[in-house]
Amino acid sequence: MAAIATPQLRSCQVYEVTNLLWAFAEFYKYEQDTANGVVSELRALLDAVAEVFSGRRPGDFKVQVLTSALMSVSALPWNPSFSSTWLLNSSFQELSSRWGELELEGQAQVAVALERLQVKRAPFFDSLLRSAGQEFPAVKISLEARLLSRAR
Repeated sequence: MAAIATPQLRSCQVYEVTNLLWAFAEFYKYEQDTANGVVSELRALLDAVAEVFSGRRPGDFKVQVLTSALMSVSALPWNPSFSSTWLLNSSFQELSSRWGELELEGQAQVAVALERLQVKRAPFFDSLLRSAGQEFPAVKISLEARLLSRAR
């Protein structure tokens, strides 16, 4: 699926791009052994998605699309590649700047994505939360409260 879609990703609508990411995240969730055989295809897909996302200006994508990207990439096995970390960071930063546009469910989904990152790669999680706290302190407080309530 990724090998076929990746070369054509630029011609897709952005919601189609994030739907593909979501499909891969679900595939990894239910078929981990099989999914481990397509690591190179996933890396190529993440590179192509990062290329699509890098052409956006703030506000170009709906917050739902950014949330979907953040949720999907956070659900995949940790990948320290530039594309993966850039997608996570840029999606989270824009969501932080547009926090008021997110409904409570969207804010909860961002918290779930961060919780996954906290488990998979705590230093990366810490850097995301720290940078959000510097620029958007209310977002950091909201996320920390959600993460604490989920930990109980």
